[in-house]
Amino acid sequence: MQQSALAVRQPGRTAPAARRWRAARRWRSAGVPYVFIGPFYLLFVLFTVGPLIYAAYLSLFTHTLTGANMFVGLQNYRTLFGTSDFWTGLVGVVVLGVVQVPVMLAISVFLAVVLDMGLVRYGPMFRLLYFVPFAIPGAVAAIMWGYLLVPDLSPLDVIFSHIGLGTPNLLGGGFLWPALGNILTWELLGYNMLIIYTALQAVPRELTEAAVLDGAGAWTIARSVRIPMVRGAIVLAALFSAIGTLQLFTEPELLANLTGAINSHLTPNLYLYTQAFSGQEANLASAGALVLAVIIAVAAGVISLALRRGSAQREARHG
Repeated sequence: MQQSALAVRQPGRTAPAARRWRAARRWRSAGVPYVFIGPFYLLFVLFTVGPLIYAAYLSLFTHTLTGANMFVGLQNYRTLFGTSDFWTGLVGVVVLGVVQVPVMLAISVFLAVVLDMGLVRYGPMFRLLYFVPFAIPGAVAAIMWGYLLVPDLSPLDVIFSHIGLGTPNLLGGGFLWPALGNILTWELLGYNMLIIYTALQAVPRELTEAAVLDGAGAWTIARSVRIPMVRGAIVLAALFSAIGTLQLFTEPELLANLTGAINSHLTPNLYLYTQAFSGQEANLASAGALVLAVIIAVAAGVISLALRRGSAQREARHG
C-alpha cells in the first residue's frame, strides 16, 4: 500500500520507464516485417548486387598472357560496342519478346478467366496441368522439345509420311525463332496464368454481382470488370516474361547440339557465355553482363511506365 501510494504521489519517477517500455515495444513491432523480408534482401545482395559489382570490377581489366590482370579502363566496353554479334543477338531476343510475350499473356489471361469463371470441371486439376511445364527444368524442356522438332527423330515424321510430305526442320531456317517462342510459351504459360488467376480470386465478388444485376453477361463481366482489376498482376507477368526473354540462354545452348542453325551469338547470354568460357574473354563477358543488366533494368522500367500510363489513360476516359 505504501509503494502504491508513493507511486501515485510521484508519477514522474515511473513515467520515463513507461515511455521507454512503450518505445521499445513500438520498435519491436516495427522490426517484425524486416525479419521476414530480410532474407530476401540478403540473398539479393549476395547473388545479384554482389556479382554485378564484381562484374563491374572485372570489366575494367584484361587478362594478360602472364596470368596477371591489367587495368584497361573502358576498353572492354568499347570492344563490346564495336562488336555486332552481341547486338545482333539482342535484337533477336527483343523481336522474339515483342511477339511472344503478348501472345503468351493473352492466352494466360484467357485461361485464368476461364478457370476463375468456373467454366470447366475439375478446375484444380487443370491448374496443376497448366503449371506442370513451369516446374520442369528448362534443360529437360529444351531436350524434350528438341527431339519433338528435329527431323528423323520427331514423332511428327509419322504424320508427315502418311500424307506424303517430308518433315520440315522446325529448328532451322525461318522456323528457329518461332520454335524458341513456342518453347518459352509452353514453359511460362502456366506460371503467368497462376499469377493472374490468383489476382482474379482476390477481386471482390460484389463487383461481379452488381454487374450481373445490371444485365451484363459472363464475358462482358470478365472483360470490363474483372480483368481491369488485375492489371497489376498482368504488368508483373509481362515484366517477368520480358526479363526472361532477354536472358534467354538454356534452351538455345542445349538445342545447339541438335541443329546447326544456332550459332554462338544467337542471344546475348549465349554470346557472353561463349566469350567467357570458349574465348577466354571473361573481362569482356563481364562488361557485356553489366551492359545487359542495365538494358534489362531500363526495359523493365519503360514497360512498367508504359503499361501504367496506358492504364491511367483508360481509367481517365472511363471516369
